[in-house]
Amino acid sequence: MVFEKYDELWQGIFCLIQLQGIQAERDRLLAASMEKPKDWKELAKIGKGLGLRFKKRDYDPEELSSLEDPVLALMKDGSWRVLGKGNAQRIMVMNPLSGEAGAVTLDKFIPQWSGECLRVSEPFSLSKGQRRFGLSWFLPVLLKYKSYLFEVILASFCLQLLGIVTPIFTQVIIDKVIAQQGIATLTVLGISLIFSAIFVCAMSIARKLLETSVTSKADIILGSQLVHHLLRLPLRYFEVRRVGDTLTRVSALSSIREFLTGSSITAVLDGIFSFVFFAIMAYYSWSLTIIALLPAPLYLLINILVTPVYKKRISEYWQTGALNNAFLVETVTGAQTVKALAIEPQFIKRWERLLAENISSGFNSFKLGLLINTSTSGVQNFSTLIILLAGGHQVMDGTLTIGQLIAFQMLARQGSEPLFRLSALWQKAQQTMLSVRRLGDIMNSRPELLQGECPKTMSGALEFQSVSFSYDVEKEPAVKDVSFQVMAGQRIGIVGPSGSGKSTVTKLVEQLYLPGEGQILIDGQPGQRIDRRWLRSNIGVVQQENILFKGSIRENISFSRPGASIDDVIRAATVAGAHDFIVELPNGYDTQVGEQGANLSGGQKQRIAIARALLNNPKIIIFDEATSALDYKTERIVMNNLDSIAKGRTMLIIAHRLSTVVKCDKILVMERGRLVEEGSHQQLMEKKGLYYSLYRQQEVG
Repeated sequence: MVFEKYDELWQGIFCLIQLQGIQAERDRLLAASMEKPKDWKELAKIGKGLGLRFKKRDYDPEELSSLEDPVLALMKDGSWRVLGKGNAQRIMVMNPLSGEAGAVTLDKFIPQWSGECLRVSEPFSLSKGQRRFGLSWFLPVLLKYKSYLFEVILASFCLQLLGIVTPIFTQVIIDKVIAQQGIATLTVLGISLIFSAIFVCAMSIARKLLETSVTSKADIILGSQLVHHLLRLPLRYFEVRRVGDTLTRVSALSSIREFLTGSSITAVLDGIFSFVFFAIMAYYSWSLTIIALLPAPLYLLINILVTPVYKKRISEYWQTGALNNAFLVETVTGAQTVKALAIEPQFIKRWERLLAENISSGFNSFKLGLLINTSTSGVQNFSTLIILLAGGHQVMDGTLTIGQLIAFQMLARQGSEPLFRLSALWQKAQQTMLSVRRLGDIMNSRPELLQGECPKTMSGALEFQSVSFSYDVEKEPAVKDVSFQVMAGQRIGIVGPSGSGKSTVTKLVEQLYLPGEGQILIDGQPGQRIDRRWLRSNIGVVQQENILFKGSIRENISFSRPGASIDDVIRAATVAGAHDFIVELPNGYDTQVGEQGANLSGGQKQRIAIARALLNNPKIIIFDEATSALDYKTERIVMNNLDSIAKGRTMLIIAHRLSTVVKCDKILVMERGRLVEEGSHQQLMEKKGLYYSLYRQQEVG
């Protein structure tokens, strides 16, 4: 059946997504709702582009009474209805447009139904490895090295067994050997204890090496997965967060990993083995064992009482640390501005204030942690004293020997030590859970849905159809109802006052953002259906401020295509007007640009950025105020090469200097997010509108 009622179809899809709690990009859904698929195959294709699974299924009438999830039913008249739960006689039916819902008898519904339904299921990206972030996210990595972890467990088991040997040997030496003056036996036992101590030392080193090995391997995998996810997040994520805050969240990974692969494993294992110690202790004396176990509930009570306050103080410490990092990153990045304005004293005062707050919150959490540790340690020492006093009475009563009392005391110390460590581990667990929440801000953020169609060729034709977009739904749209066409190979100027939406238009072309309303066609195809990586690789962008990365000029030009030959690099640099100054440098294309291009002038950096944009031979190239910060001579060099740069490409030039766009095939004039004028320079001058006014102002200026 050919689809007809698209409003009902898409509204029904929105209903299914909402009812099932499926996460999907709102902008992409709104853009997709402009699509008019002819059949199920086309609809499934659109769903894949959205990262959703749109699956058609033929249901038997009997199955309608036991639907697990809501579905969208196609009726014989081409309309759509949302179906919910039902029984043998009735089923819940909703009109997706009007919202009217009610129970309808199956006898009445089935004759009107085509027998076909649409199911919408979770996005492809929410795979097993990308479920909601938590401690379970680390499990697959740890299980990958289960053989190492098993060896750690085995080493811990051996150490605990040896921990039993020493107290028993001590008892034998005191009660048997010394009492009977058995010098030979004492020598044998002494040598055995020496070998036991050496073995314990070696086993402890081996266990620590195994832990470190697992930690290092896990660091590589987890760090790689984190950065991979971070770089797949949409641009909006980075725009609304400070760099320092993001870096602080990334650093939380190491504390989580350390908790999971470090002392926590051995502490838990040793804690479990404590029951073996307590069983042996009970063999010596039930009453003393009960005394030795009394600290355990006290440890638990202390942690329960203090945990809420401790979590709050740790959270404050993290927050002040994040503010510190963010301020430091901004200060170092803007060092030139700070020095130029001579505002070092103000920044130093702000830093000292933030640092004092961070140190104060850190000290507060440290004091509370110290209180917990001191309390648990005091309870442990008090327990030891009570055991000695009660045990002394039992020795005097003859129910225990001196050797047994000393052995019991050693076993009690070894048995309660893991419980004490578990108490300390509880504090680390609170810090770790806070780290999980902070890192979850990154890992739970949905990455861009990059998958889509990869056309064989691209000509560079563009069309905006009633496109609107807002950075914030509560504010005025940055672009309102913009429509225009660009033929392949045309040179287009985009001008207008600051904040008029010029740069937003180009970001929409790059699919860095998606329209809230309307759609953008690229070569006649809806942009949201095209693979974003493929699209961006076919668009070259040169901004007013371009970032060069540490490395050589050649590396910077060829970042988008690491395997590019030197001939390709030279060809791009020549078209960009950069080749002549590059060959005059001492090391030519191997010259190091320094951090963010510090070793080059502004004009040189700009021309290298143009060469970088041209290397992939993009069919669309965007100049976003690319020449506004250049001196006249450098700007002339770039402008003289404009014909070579634009040859065979669609070119979008955003400019404040209108002289830059005079020769463009078409000029788009933006004002307050709207396209108010469109035409060639001559046509716009004849209209004597906004463009005419801006041009005359610059002439007079």
